[in-house]
Amino acid sequence: YEMVAEGITVHNTANDASANNEVSYMRNNDKEVSFTYAVDDIEIVQGLLANRNGWHSGDGGNGYGNRKTISIEICYSKSGGPKFDKAEENAADLIAMLLKQNGWGINKVYTHMYFDRYKKYCPARTMDKGWNRFINMIKARLNGTVIPSTPSPIKPTPSAQLYRIRRSWADVASQKGAYRDINNAISCCPGGFCVFDVSGNKVFPSNTTQSIPKPSVQQPTQSNKFVFLKPCVSKWNVYPTNVAPVSGNQCGALAPSLFGGIEYEVLGNPETDVYTISTQSFGIVNIYIPVDEESSFYNKGVVTPISQPTVPVSNLKYLNLASNEPSWRVYPLGGNCYVGNEVGQLAPQQFGGLSYRIEKDLGNEIYQITTGSFGTVLIVGCIGNGGSITNSPAY
Repeated sequence: YEMVAEGITVHNTANDASANNEVSYMRNNDKEVSFTYAVDDIEIVQGLLANRNGWHSGDGGNGYGNRKTISIEICYSKSGGPKFDKAEENAADLIAMLLKQNGWGINKVYTHMYFDRYKKYCPARTMDKGWNRFINMIKARLNGTVIPSTPSPIKPTPSAQLYRIRRSWADVASQKGAYRDINNAISCCPGGFCVFDVSGNKVFPSNTTQSIPKPSVQQPTQSNKFVFLKPCVSKWNVYPTNVAPVSGNQCGALAPSLFGGIEYEVLGNPETDVYTISTQSFGIVNIYIPVDEESSFYNKGVVTPISQPTVPVSNLKYLNLASNEPSWRVYPLGGNCYVGNEVGQLAPQQFGGLSYRIEKDLGNEIYQITTGSFGTVLIVGCIGNGGSITNSPAY
């Protein structure tokens, strides 16, 4: 399609082919993936005209990334090293030139991950080395200042610790996400994948007898206001707290659909339909939440009366979710337990099974439990079909 570009999306190729080979492969295979430029340590090879869109950002046929941005693939990102470092420098030269030609600011440079509906971690090696570092390389070229030809190695610090989900540490292209909280990484780690720390050490599943602790169970905070972004939404923009929450000012995007919905405590309400929240990825930000069906607000600890009669639980009993169950839906207090009304999903398989104390038995195999991720919720036990009830926790 014809395109009037409005920005630039940066990718890493996740292999060690040259720019010429990347473009040749793109043109001679039947895959839909396409891009504007490939850049290696020697040359820049154009794959598409800059006024034609490519399919590269993972945000669909009408997505802004696919339909409104020039795409640049940086080569030799699988192994890294001097060839990749030089390819990055050449990419920074190209991006600076394109920004000047089009009269764009540095805010028009995006990562693939920014647009991707599944938050693919790309450009992986460039972000591992530091996205701000790469942006500064471009800024230096825009300003005409001199920068070192070889980037200095970046040493991880405790504040920069990230836990990455990959098939193996070397398989950068397989990465599913990167998390500051190890429990979030473990809960989102699918079968066949592992969680690695910033040094490439596998921390889950553990090869030793020492197990990774499960997320601690927290009691719901009383009288605090929370917002739940429902899983029907694939992307929800967030904004710095010192700017207007309008298109172009966003500092990132949340992905409720990727996590079965996301809950945040409301820290402030600076203006109508604008709320301040604290996120793992972007820190404290503002978010625009109009009154619609894509979100809900509630006070934790305030339970809506349930129409079903409460059946007393004799002594202590536990609901056990089997270790072969990849996911298990949970539902809001006072709500109906049906697919589409869930507030999120537990992951029994990732923790070798889960056990919860039954707080209330509401009949029809519906129970009230308290979870670490979603607070106090309802769950359908499916007794005999993955679920069981015992007098002591099975897991």
